[in-house]
Amino acid sequence: MVIVILSDLKQKHLEKIKSILPGGRCITAENIKEVDDRVLQEMEVLAAWGFSGEVTPEMLAKSPNLKWLHVLSAGIERLPFDDLINRGILVTNSRGIHGIPIAEHVFAFILSFVRGFNILIRQQIGRKWKKNKTQEVWGKTLGIIGAGSIGTEIAKRGKAFGMEVIAVKRNPEPVEGIDRVYPSEDLKRVLSMSDFVVLSVPLTKETYHMIGEKELAAMKPSAYLINISRGDVIDEQALIKVLREGRIAGAGLDVFSTEPLPEDSPLYGMENVIITPHNAALSPMYITRAMEVFTFNLKAYQEGTPMKNIVDLRRGY
Repeated sequence: MVIVILSDLKQKHLEKIKSILPGGRCITAENIKEVDDRVLQEMEVLAAWGFSGEVTPEMLAKSPNLKWLHVLSAGIERLPFDDLINRGILVTNSRGIHGIPIAEHVFAFILSFVRGFNILIRQQIGRKWKKNKTQEVWGKTLGIIGAGSIGTEIAKRGKAFGMEVIAVKRNPEPVEGIDRVYPSEDLKRVLSMSDFVVLSVPLTKETYHMIGEKELAAMKPSAYLINISRGDVIDEQALIKVLREGRIAGAGLDVFSTEPLPEDSPLYGMENVIITPHNAALSPMYITRAMEVFTFNLKAYQEGTPMKNIVDLRRGY
């Protein structure tokens, strides 16, 4: 079996793969262009990043023996869905490994707004000494849109800070650590009750621009919106308008409709906006956690036992 992994791996990861597949070949490369066409023809398993755009119809055409694609990230929106479906290629991803760093990132946003760091850092740069009003998160309501593995990690931290935690979930069954779970139809109701709204959903046809002008109008004027999912979950122009008019208190944004965020974006100059460059999931533990999922699935693939994180390509997640 030939396995190609488009990422740098530590020796311990390669040894783990070799222990599962002692007679196989594991080839690592920084990108698909480094992989010889002869290797692509033999390749049965590919591990690649879902946001890189390297898995293309052209690449698949050069890989007649590809049976399983593992996505090292959680997002899969740039994959060629129709080609994968038509070929019957199994797709898995690395969802479930991002919860810890992303939840910490979310609370970096929340605490920065509550303690006024978005203003204080600007004052520091300008060598100004001025006390500003501050708040507490204790007793505030945290609304999580998408109570999956990342959402539940965010909820744990919300409860630790003494917040009431509510959520929107496609299947609104109770979730441990969340006080109340609402169905998707109650999105505006949850927005209206929340002091902090965190978007933690995959980008699909259903979630594209799920937060638009009407949804933003449902939020409290004192509320903050935090997006660590995908930029196109929000109608960015509607958000800019609402922020300019002060109809919500602010936004913590890690993802954008266009990345990198263009230099002329008005979001850069807004005091009530904190921008990070799509790095909420970054962690020194990232590739280790991703490879734990991959090696579990590699063993299952070999043995014909159930695999983790199988993607439903027709639903988009």
